Amino acid sequence: MLFQHKVFFLTVVLILALSCTPHFFKHDQNIAAKEAVKIANLLFVKQDVETGFEIQRAGQSEEFTLEKLRAFVNDLHKSGVFPNEVWAIEYEPMPGQEGMKIYLTGRNKDDFFWYQFVMIGTEPKGYRVFAIYRFDGEFPASTLRKPLK
Repeated sequence: MLFQHKVFFLTVVLILALSCTPHFFKHDQNIAAKEAVKIANLLFVKQDVETGFEIQRAGQSEEFTLEKLRAFVNDLHKSGVFPNEVWAIEYEPMPGQEGMKIYLTGRNKDDFFWYQFVMIGTEPKGYRVFAIYRFDGEFPASTLRKPLK
């Protein structure tokens, strides 16, 4: 009886250990950053929401519409002021997930802009934008964030 309990216990421990195995994904922050900058240039610098929508709509739900994207971009820039240029400066891994965060800065003649793009994907699959956030100032501190090279 004691032997059966030990076997059962070891079986449960083995199953739990195997189900908790972390997943590792191959990422390339430079590829993700290039895609984030491409979309940021379309949406914010060129204000070409239609092209940005066409690129991003693959794999999106029917709720993702051109009108919603246009409203979202305008909501990020309530004052109507947009950057003339944007560039990626940092990235932040999302351990165990198929994605990473890319941090972008933009500027025009008078203002600076700070954005975080959450990119979903891996190096073999490519990356696409999952979410965009705009900050009023510099980015909050993070121990995971690293400079792009």
